[in-house]
Amino acid sequence: MFFNKGNAPITNNTTAMETGTVNTNTTGTNTAKKVTVNYTDSGFSPASMTIKKGDTVVFVNQSSESMWVASNPHPTHTDYPAFDEKATVGSGGSWSFTFDQVGTWDYHNHKSSSDTGTIVVE
Repeated sequence: MFFNKGNAPITNNTTAMETGTVNTNTTGTNTAKKVTVNYTDSGFSPASMTIKKGDTVVFVNQSSESMWVASNPHPTHTDYPAFDEKATVGSGGSWSFTFDQVGTWDYHNHKSSSDTGTIVVE
């Protein structure tokens, strides 16, 4: 706990929500959110998005093939090594990743490396 000039305690609250944990700051506003990227037989949609540091992206496999989301470059995934599903998800499955590094992160489906996308983290 920290104290402000009026000696009232200031706390950092965490609120659990149906979709997971959302951090709140001292004013009670949400600082993290979940967004969805769908993977279809045509590729990732949206193919590019901008989010905030701490946001979670849920990759949903709506294709007829397996999906393995990973950072570029293919096949080493070294641009952002933690951003690597490290396994395949079949049709109807999903994988979530919380971005804790600011930057522009290009990614691909490891099983079909021509299917690509970009996440910009501010």
